[in-house]
Amino acid sequence: MEQSNTSVLLADAMVLKIYRRLEPGTHPELEIARFLTEKVPFANTPPLLGSVEYHADDGCTALAVLQGFVRNQGDGWRFTLDYLTRELEDRRLRLSAAAATPDSPVLADMAAAGADDWGLYTTLARTLGERTAQMHCALATATGTPTSTRSPCRQRTVPPSWTTPGGKPTVPSRRCAWPGRT
Repeated sequence: MEQSNTSVLLADAMVLKIYRRLEPGTHPELEIARFLTEKVPFANTPPLLGSVEYHADDGCTALAVLQGFVRNQGDGWRFTLDYLTRELEDRRLRLSAAAATPDSPVLADMAAAGADDWGLYTTLARTLGERTAQMHCALATATGTPTSTRSPCRQRTVPPSWTTPGGKPTVPSRRCAWPGRT
């Protein structure tokens, strides 16, 4: 795994991330964290608590960022792989047991359970999708600052399925809404 920073957990409440690859200009992580914390408060992301930046005549360079620590159990990809491995192994074992006993109700039980076996996973995946949509709506909020101003799509960046017969970009417009936001 590529690491371009060093992270330190402080008091089990904050994470100090020190950048090892320094690049002049606005750091994307810091820019987005600042936007989601200060401009359009978005509760489902770690809050930005501070940053260290070097300011010179030719611009600034982010050196470190301090964010709130969010306790977690790993990442979604690892969770998905582990969950699927357990679920498929469990099904394999139940099928093996059913094959050993011709009158076993295991097959009927598995067929009746259907999607219910995936209840926890689908609930968590749905929540992840909702949070992702909410974050995209927050990021799409115009605040009047130069970094939040939308720029026009260039034709080469728009998939063909998103264009009209005349070739103009048409991205479906959706109203962003979730509890507490109108």
